[in-house]
Amino acid sequence: MDLTSRFLLLTIHPDKGSTRTMMTQQKYGLAGALLLEWTLAGKIVSEEKGRMRFTGTPSGTDGIRDQIAVWAAGRKKPQKPRNWVNSLAQKWSDKLRKTLLDELVAQGILRHERKKFLWLIPYSVYPVMN
Repeated sequence: MDLTSRFLLLTIHPDKGSTRTMMTQQKYGLAGALLLEWTLAGKIVSEEKGRMRFTGTPSGTDGIRDQIAVWAAGRKKPQKPRNWVNSLAQKWSDKLRKTLLDELVAQGILRHERKKFLWLIPYSVYPVMN
């Protein structure tokens, strides 16, 4: 299991299946976890003045992560870590979160439940499977 999936699991209440944090914190946390994952995999190199450049390539087998890698490779200038996290959180974290949740459901770690608030507004929760 990768670092982003582990982070997402930490933010989900095991019994209720709802997030334990505010969505903004979860978005930026996922972006930071992805950036750390890339750094540990050697896909990010440090350059002068604390800036970082993406040097990885898409694997061709991982849909959303490949889309993010193509986007990151298209950034010409090296960026500060703060700029990477902000950009990733704003552009990709919702899609990444949905994909990670679907993967965790498919692996049998979480289960997807649909509920309604006030019998009208649908929402989803992802409690941990026992």
